[in-house]
Parts: sequence; C-alpha cells; structure tokens
Amino acid sequence: MRGAEARRPMSLPMQQPAAQPVQARFTHENGTQLRLQCFVVVRDAQERVATVRVQGIDGWCLPGESMYVNESPDQAAVRVARMWFTSPLGLQLDRILSFPAGGPGDDRWYLLFVYHADAPADLQGTSDTLELAFRGKNDAPEQWAMSHRDVWEALW
Repeated sequence: MRGAEARRPMSLPMQQPAAQPVQARFTHENGTQLRLQCFVVVRDAQERVATVRVQGIDGWCLPGESMYVNESPDQAAVRVARMWFTSPLGLQLDRILSFPAGGPGDDRWYLLFVYHADAPADLQGTSDTLELAFRGKNDAPEQWAMSHRDVWEALW
C-alpha cells in the first residue's frame, strides 16, 4: 500500500454490523434444532393477556419473535415490545419455557424467554395491528398463528 491507501484505517469484516440480524438457531449433532424465542405477555388489571391479530398472519398471536445471534433475552424483550406495541412497557422476566415443536418428524426444540408487562391504559398496537384483545384463560382464540396455542397454555 502506498500514499493515501496506507493511511486509511482498516476495518475487519467481523467489526462490521450485519446487514440483517441473524436468527439464533442451533443444531445438535443428532439433527435437533434449538430455537430461541422471546415473548412479551401483557396483562391487564383483570390478569387477562393481550392477543393480537396482524396483517399478513392468519390467526391470533402472542407478541413474540425469534431471538438474534448475540442478543440477550432482555434486549430481545425490548425489541419485541417495540415491534408489537407503540406504548412503552416495563418488562420483567416471568418464566422460561422449553418444549419440542409439535408434529411428526419435527426436530425443533424451543427455548422461550417469556417477559411480563402490566398493560398501560393507552396500550396500542403498531400500524399493522388489525385487532388487539385481552383474553382470560378460558377465552382463548379459536385460531392461533404458528404454535402460539402451546405458549398460551403454558401461561396459566
């Protein structure tokens, strides 16, 4: 290198932020896949849980997302809360769930970090929210998105 090129600071690729965060998925040598996810369970004063219907997803959801590589559960909870709600939430770790995915031949195992938040009076979903409804234990939606029924049943 000569001249101006020699004076430019060098940047290693690993120091560059990834263009897109990568979901944290790990595979055991036996083929079992570990999926790390984070859910934010918002409860109202009657202990009902917020469920959400969003554009582009069939069924009701509990606010949750896959975690990213090198993302702590606390960081994931803040990200999930911001992705699903416009209202700020006070978050605290409530429980950790672990279970296999349902279905024959499914080799995924889930580890879910579930955070709790008390619903503020002005709780609002984001612009892609079609409907937000608080539901009690015996008032679960008939149609869930993805495997959110499994998470719902573990909350009570």
